[in-house]
Amino acid sequence: MDAPRASRPANVLLAAGGILAAALALALFLVPLPGAFGPLFGSGAKALIRTLNDSRTWSSLRFALLESLASSVLALALGLPAAWLVARREFRGRRFLSSLGAVPFAVPPLLVALGFVMFWGRSGAVNAFLVRVLGLDEPPVSFLYSIHGVVLAHAVYNFPIVMRMAGDLWARLPDEQADAARSLGAGEGRILLGVTLPQLAPALASATSLVFLYSFSSFVIVLVFGAMAGSTLEVEIYRAARIEVDQGRAASLALVGTAAALLLVGVYAAMEARHASPGQSQGLRNPRKPLRGRLERVAALAYGTVASILVGGPAVSVLAASFIERRGFSGTFGFGLGNYRRLFESGALGSLGVTLVLALTTAFIAAAAGTAAAWGLRRLGARGPKLTFAYLPLAVSPAVIALGWTRVVPGRGGASLLAVALIQAAGAWPLAWRSAHAAFSKIQGNVLDAAATLGSSTADRARRVDLPLAARGIASGAAFAFALSVGDAGSLILASPGGAPPLALLMYRLAGSYRFNEACAAGVLMALLGSLAFAIREEASDAL
Repeated sequence: MDAPRASRPANVLLAAGGILAAALALALFLVPLPGAFGPLFGSGAKALIRTLNDSRTWSSLRFALLESLASSVLALALGLPAAWLVARREFRGRRFLSSLGAVPFAVPPLLVALGFVMFWGRSGAVNAFLVRVLGLDEPPVSFLYSIHGVVLAHAVYNFPIVMRMAGDLWARLPDEQADAARSLGAGEGRILLGVTLPQLAPALASATSLVFLYSFSSFVIVLVFGAMAGSTLEVEIYRAARIEVDQGRAASLALVGTAAALLLVGVYAAMEARHASPGQSQGLRNPRKPLRGRLERVAALAYGTVASILVGGPAVSVLAASFIERRGFSGTFGFGLGNYRRLFESGALGSLGVTLVLALTTAFIAAAAGTAAAWGLRRLGARGPKLTFAYLPLAVSPAVIALGWTRVVPGRGGASLLAVALIQAAGAWPLAWRSAHAAFSKIQGNVLDAAATLGSSTADRARRVDLPLAARGIASGAAFAFALSVGDAGSLILASPGGAPPLALLMYRLAGSYRFNEACAAGVLMALLGSLAFAIREEASDAL
């Protein structure tokens, strides 16, 4: 017999606690908004009208929409074959391909940009190889510093989102409809188009809209690659606030960007609600089968080659460049630890300490806010469309958050580390919330009912039941937030903190000074810190 439901006073207390927890989490995004939009109050209407009449504003918006659309389509084209391979086939390298699902959340965008420069740039590995083999006078590959470079970088960075979301559903799709189509003589191509893709449509729409949203709010990659092709609202906010020192224009652009992002978040929330609706991803995972026939093996090999070049090429280039150093006055090159030595001689140890403090602070704030929101929404019984509330913070872009928090929590000689931590925590919050929400959703209702019948208070229930059972998801979200903070150069560039620069900002400055090998060394250190966070997370998960 099921345990009786909690009493009405207990339910009232739980609902009140849920509202308070969700409100505290929302404060991470609401508090900086007056600072971001403050210059528009009073006489700021003139600045808004001037910005709306400026052709640069609409040019930036068009560029952002165009590159986001192209990035989403290319990410879909790269992610769909990976989803099929991961979900339906067993082969050597499948685990590695599956592990790429963490790339958009664990690998810093700046490291991706630097990897592309070292691999695809005019002096990169690809051009060096082609010039040498073909005897050319000029590097033949020159697409990087254009919209094509922005689109390729975004697609390579975000296609694992498509792979992960579509693959998870694909692995659970029942085979009955496909088998019935085969029995009627339908070929595999027709089955894919007429049966499988319609079943995958909710996951594909959700993943593509999320890639579009991430590409629309991208900052570092556009700042590095898009200078000669165009600009986005995020980059324009930075230029107005930090270079032109036009706070009215910065606030006006922030308002335009937030309005556009709200529409995009509405689309994503609708797609996510369809993807997460009951019955969409239920059922057991289908057993994976080995690659069948010559066509499948050739196709898998071809895709693996393309993916290895697009993902592995930039990664290997950064690692190799970090050990390549110029020796003596002759300018000869060799392998060694000189780049790392020069890095620490110039103060990287202080940067490492600041990075750790900042990342730990960010992880704590993001995990606390994400957990509070997830717990609060669960207590309020938010499900399906009601969870749209949780996606609203995605409409507040990193540039807007940075603009606001640096004014709310100012520092001497630049933004304070607390302001930077709050900015980064806002960016990491969706990951922390999703991890905690998934963990809380797995807690059975009868467990909570049993705690209620024993007279536990709301606080006791949260401390003794909810949090221990959700600890693994909370730790996972904190690890993601830590890794994001370590490599988040965008917030640091936007906020311009004083004191010793964190590793991500140091890496950006080194790359801007064309000290690419030392920048690669800093990038390797960042990657090691992020890997350490995930290793600790795995150990903690095993211990729970």
